[in-house]
Amino acid sequence: MKMRLKSVATAVVLVPLLVAIVLGGCSGKPKAQKVSPKPQKKTQTKPAPTPQLSEQPDQAIFSQYFKKLSIGKLPAQYVDSKDWPWRIENTNVFSRGDTMATQGEVVKEVQPSSKYYDVQAKIFVGENVGGPMGPVLKPGGFAGTNKVDLPPGKYELKIYVGDKLVSVLPFEVR
Repeated sequence: MKMRLKSVATAVVLVPLLVAIVLGGCSGKPKAQKVSPKPQKKTQTKPAPTPQLSEQPDQAIFSQYFKKLSIGKLPAQYVDSKDWPWRIENTNVFSRGDTMATQGEVVKEVQPSSKYYDVQAKIFVGENVGGPMGPVLKPGGFAGTNKVDLPPGKYELKIYVGDKLVSVLPFEVR
């Protein structure tokens, strides 16, 4: 008898509850729900730290000759290709044997020179230290390449016009 009373009591509680759920869900009127918006967390993204340069380039002379200069990696399919334009990967991290591309836009005819600088040893390194980057560059876009043949470390590609430093492009060899 106790078992039967328990079943009846459960049924008495559950049946009205189920009816309320079914009727509430099937009524023609949608029920308005108050939804309070969750406060959004304000996440501030910190800009990537700008690497400390070993020396500051002369921006006034840079802007006389260049609109922009950057480095990147030339993908393997373009290394011996005459196809232009190359699709240079925007990066400053290289492996030994990669092909580094220096690219930019010239606004006035110039023959820049370049040097690799080892940031930790604080010395210029690599072949053709201080040599010209190539022929005289005419106004417009350009790109030139070199094989990365430096040991792992942090470096800067320093670009000069005459004896004036006009650009410092930091990079890493892993």
